[in-house]
Amino acid sequence: MGGGSLKGDVKNNSIKGYLNNTIHLVDYLGDERPVRSISPSDCDRFAEHLIEDKGLSGGTPAAIITDCRTMFNFAIRKGYLSRNPLIGTKAKRWQYPESIMISEEHRERLLAAARTDEERLLFAL
Repeated sequence: MGGGSLKGDVKNNSIKGYLNNTIHLVDYLGDERPVRSISPSDCDRFAEHLIEDKGLSGGTPAAIITDCRTMFNFAIRKGYLSRNPLIGTKAKRWQYPESIMISEEHRERLLAAARTDEERLLFAL
């Protein structure tokens, strides 16, 4: 494996994914910021930024954090950094509601609108 190349370590699609996701971190911190100056608190704020400012949800913020952490680990292995500021940083995962409740009135209207027994069964569930 050569110098600073990722080739040989991971597949090209993985490299593209890492780069696409780490761009979020660069955009947040600015491209003039020295990598060694990034602190764990910067990373915690970055995780919040992904959800609150960028509006990302589901597993996307966690995937971005994971990919950025991987890139920092690569930099440590190559000797560019001595610590990973993303260690311990976690993005909140969006919790989808288990069920959505409707009113008794709406339930009755749905059952009345059902055309078949199968539709009535689905609505009743």
